[in-house]
Amino acid sequence: MNFSSVTDTRLPWQTDPAAFLDIDASPTYLQNVNGQAVYLCDETGAFKLNGSSRIRIPAPKYLSFQELTTESRIVEGSEITIASDTYVVGANSTTNMIAFSKPLVTFSGAETEKHVQIRLLTVASFSTTENDIRDIVELAQKDLTKYAPDRVYQDTSAYPSYSESPELYESGLFVNANGYAVYLCDANGTYKLDTSDNRIQPQMPIYKLCQDWYKASAYVKGQEDNPYWQYIILQDKLNEKSKLWDQEAYLAKMVRSEFGGEMVPSKIVDNSNFLSIQPGLEYRTDLNYFQVTTSSYIKYEDGQLSMILLSNPAYDKTVNPELETDFEKYGISFTSNFEPDLFSHTDINHSTVAGTLISSYYVNTTQNFADRQDHKSPIVAITELGVFNTQDQMIAYGVFPPIIYDSSKHHLSLNLFIKQGEFTTT
Repeated sequence: MNFSSVTDTRLPWQTDPAAFLDIDASPTYLQNVNGQAVYLCDETGAFKLNGSSRIRIPAPKYLSFQELTTESRIVEGSEITIASDTYVVGANSTTNMIAFSKPLVTFSGAETEKHVQIRLLTVASFSTTENDIRDIVELAQKDLTKYAPDRVYQDTSAYPSYSESPELYESGLFVNANGYAVYLCDANGTYKLDTSDNRIQPQMPIYKLCQDWYKASAYVKGQEDNPYWQYIILQDKLNEKSKLWDQEAYLAKMVRSEFGGEMVPSKIVDNSNFLSIQPGLEYRTDLNYFQVTTSSYIKYEDGQLSMILLSNPAYDKTVNPELETDFEKYGISFTSNFEPDLFSHTDINHSTVAGTLISSYYVNTTQNFADRQDHKSPIVAITELGVFNTQDQMIAYGVFPPIIYDSSKHHLSLNLFIKQGEFTTT
């Protein structure tokens, strides 16, 4: 326990005996977690001595300042001595201010008054309705685990409100670590009031920091992703009725998997999607007619992607002139660059996007739909495989024991590893 006798020769329990359990002839001594005695030391950690013996410390009533203030024991009226001057401490448990009976500074020249005030930020909570900015301290993020705030400023552009996303809130109202109510305030720390001039206690958020929300829902180390990015997912899906493969396209964002081990695409089902996706169009003409038909999203035979992307009117300035161009999510700011000329929910602008198409080919099924009793027809046995280039020349061939499967329930996917230069076309 550190106590300096430079300005006070008394021992700590002599200066404030009420703060210790017992200091009479049979004191209760302080012990560490191992049951060993704790002795008084100086600022350097060296033992203080009484003659040649170490000084054992009586057990204090309060092991932390929070315990002291929780017991409503405010040190008031005590004297402290600095140099040759004695000062009386005054405390206000409502504003948590400590003042002194006279200035702690000297005067010079024409100065007639100076005032020194020491403000203590405690880990205990105080019930107060004060809005004096001089009494409000904005806590740094690193201090939130140490001190318990009594008010909070919630920017709903960074963290959705309870009405927008109730799943991000707990069932009870906002309280701090000490069980005291936490009320809404503005950016300056002044309490917000309702129509009856009462303070507003919001719902308890699940995440106190935007970074905690981001880590819990959108972060896996090594798989970092921009939370504003949205991905167009194109895939083949088996139609249970026709038993044919249909193509589908949707917009997705990356989220943590159920067990948090990886980032996976999740279909966007609310109105936060930047775009809507529709199949592309094909045009056929001759001298007698002009025909427009929908095309597949992926034309495997040509290696082409075709789709119509239209903006979500919620992000279209021509539809929503009041659209905010600055966004914030997980505490990450984003400035919109949605341009009406390129980003419309009505006009189609033709664009060509360069990219690589990775394709897989399949046999739908050999099932006999005319005879439902023919259970053998969908059984397929594959024993050989040939790969041809675009000039219809075989460049790879392989035989293997039969791979047998039911083509109405499963499909076969083969991965080929072909060493460059190993095969010729002659």
